[in-house]
Amino acid sequence: MKLSIKIVLLIGFVLSVYYVWNQYEMYRLSKEFDEWHTVDSKELTKGHSR
Repeated sequence: MKLSIKIVLLIGFVLSVYYVWNQYEMYRLSKEFDEWHTVDSKELTKGHSR
């Protein structure tokens, strides 16, 4: 009985860590994409102003 409780807790812990890691990766990627996007739009406007 105690072993099954430990297994359930372990699975829950692993899943929560995996979920938090995914959220962090999505946040980091979206931030990088936003920075890249703003630089790209600046370059485009610079090109049009010539």
